Amino acid sequence: MRGKTRGTGRMSRGMTGWGVVLATLAAMVVAPLSPAAAAGTLSISGTVALAGPITTSPTLSVDAWAEDGSIAGHIETTGTSYTIPALSPGSYTVQVRVLDSADTWATTWYGDTAIQARATTVNLSGVSRTGIDISVPRGGAISGNVSSPGGPADATNVWVDTFLFDEVSGGYWWMGGAYGGSSGAYRVGQLSPGQYLVMFSDARTPSRYADSYYPGTTDYTQIQTVPVASATTTPGINGALGEWSFSTGRIAGLDRFQTSAAVSAVGFEKGVDVVYVASGANWPDALSAGPAAAHLGGPLLLVTRDAIPPTITQELDYLDPARIVVVGGTASISDGVAQQLRQYAPRIDRVSGADRFATSRAVVRDAFGSQLPPTLYVAAGSNYPDALSAGAAAAESLAPVLLVNGGQSTVDSATAALLSPSDIGELIVVGGPASIGAPLYNDLGRFADEKFRKGGADRFETNRLVIEFAFRGPYWANAGVSLVASGYGFADGLSGVPLAAMLRAPIILSPASCLPQGALQSARQVHSPVLWLIGGEAVLDSSVANLVTCGAPAAPQELGSIGSAEAAHPSPDVRSPELAGRLPFLRGAMPSTRD
Repeated sequence: MRGKTRGTGRMSRGMTGWGVVLATLAAMVVAPLSPAAAAGTLSISGTVALAGPITTSPTLSVDAWAEDGSIAGHIETTGTSYTIPALSPGSYTVQVRVLDSADTWATTWYGDTAIQARATTVNLSGVSRTGIDISVPRGGAISGNVSSPGGPADATNVWVDTFLFDEVSGGYWWMGGAYGGSSGAYRVGQLSPGQYLVMFSDARTPSRYADSYYPGTTDYTQIQTVPVASATTTPGINGALGEWSFSTGRIAGLDRFQTSAAVSAVGFEKGVDVVYVASGANWPDALSAGPAAAHLGGPLLLVTRDAIPPTITQELDYLDPARIVVVGGTASISDGVAQQLRQYAPRIDRVSGADRFATSRAVVRDAFGSQLPPTLYVAAGSNYPDALSAGAAAAESLAPVLLVNGGQSTVDSATAALLSPSDIGELIVVGGPASIGAPLYNDLGRFADEKFRKGGADRFETNRLVIEFAFRGPYWANAGVSLVASGYGFADGLSGVPLAAMLRAPIILSPASCLPQGALQSARQVHSPVLWLIGGEAVLDSSVANLVTCGAPAAPQELGSIGSAEAAHPSPDVRSPELAGRLPFLRGAMPSTRD
């Protein structure tokens, strides 16, 4: 296998400055053994000391985690020493789990900590490392009973997650979970001593019932932590799922440019590394820019060919970026506009090509380098809906979106030159055979371990299928929010991609006057009780805000408001680097304004 399976790239989100620790833990839960790392000749060795009393010789599972979130080496032993062989030069963190049925000992990282971010890094250069000794404390547990509106028999579909409070970051780290039993009882063991947040959720996809937190609240601000002590079970931590109830908010300006600024303000603070600037009128150049901006940790702002709208200049002045990337040639954004942008950043780069496909390749190469991530989304450059659906999905795993000529029968040489050097694990083609024909789809398969096509009967079904595929990771890593944008215009959805990446949220495409049939299913898939509409009532009217489903009227829901002609700005918590997995991020809270 040349690449890694989906999910292993999630650790990279923390490396790009989002600081989303829950995203890191999402990778940890599903990370595979990395075959690339297994080809090395170096090793890590040490001893493991278990806190007594010890009456058996349990099996120790010791893993070396690479910087990309994959497990580079693994060993199991019943002794007190270990050696992880066949490692390549690089930086690793080492984790010990004790595989005993009684869950006696807590999972521990080298540096004697329960939290990977606090672990001591082991650097391998030219020689192997010895003396990587780890002391493992006795763990505690949390137990209780769970229930569901589905009745007693439904308790086995309730999943309990536990998150350890991190005093350094002020966030929470996932430590373990368990299903409810047939009687409703559960127990989560191997927990390090500390204060825990406990979350109850429906394990089915999409979820039938809404999440809750101990002590029986759906409001994140009312959560109470649970103390866990060594070699002790904290009992009576009960939880019940509830019926889903959705609310909506709106991020909007008077036009697409003001909306672009408002979206930026919700997600980004002063001093960003980069801002992408794209045409608000010319979609082909812009479609690859959203995931690129998300990958580099910046917003995407829209301009006209010959002018920078006042709200965009205000936002640029506030953001004070280190770099501005102008996407597209002078037919999209004039040299005059590029020159005006120089007053807002010390570095201005125009990234463009001879046509939309060359521009897309240039944007991808500029943002992601010559070695692309293990996940790649591909869409046709002939229209924008498929690429819009791909944008937030790609941003969720910090992957690129590449535009291709769907009518070709084979991959052209320029695209092949971009893809060939990379170890792509999953290549996802968004759109049906009418967008990207079967011959090209099949030929794309030679550049990846696996290829997938996600295409429906129309743009809205394609959108639902893409969300279903892309958002398969732990639901608690999502902010509890889904974004909604027009499926009949590119601008608002494009502006929303970097914010979607920050929230780990999907972008649901919608007609102007009703939500598609699968929209709330998509929201339940990521366990998000709140939908933020991007754009004013001209593109998404009050029926969408009231969650009226196409063909089926619904009762009005609570509606908040974000933004107006003045760009809305959120609380500092939204963008703090120490947000660090504050579970679950905002979980549906509405952003307030910048001071």
